[in-house]
Amino acid sequence: MASVAIMICGNQGKEKFKVQGYWQLNGSCAAESIPIAANAVGLGAVWTAIFPYQDRIAAVKKLLNLPEEVIPLNIIPIGYPAEKNSRKVTTRPGYTHTVGKSSSLMARRRKPSHGHRELSRG
Repeated sequence: MASVAIMICGNQGKEKFKVQGYWQLNGSCAAESIPIAANAVGLGAVWTAIFPYQDRIAAVKKLLNLPEEVIPLNIIPIGYPAEKNSRKVTTRPGYTHTVGKSSSLMARRRKPSHGHRELSRG
């Protein structure tokens, strides 16, 4: 169960280029670092989308009494993970990706196994 949650929002009243939607890009960049940082200290976190779903936006704005110009992008619950075991997924030769404690994905170089040859970097 999450002990705390962080919500990323965009304030349309402060958006310099309103048509461009930079608040979405900036908010996404900030949000992607949160699960990584949580994982680094042994916590779990996951990105839960609010934007662009109008029903979710309206529900969160009403629940939290957000001003009209503030649009919620996502909520990231953070807590101690219930799952302690990681699982390994191989997505390409030479790398093992570990998924488990949180939504973070960590790549680790592994030794070539039978049937895989070392990729050369040129």
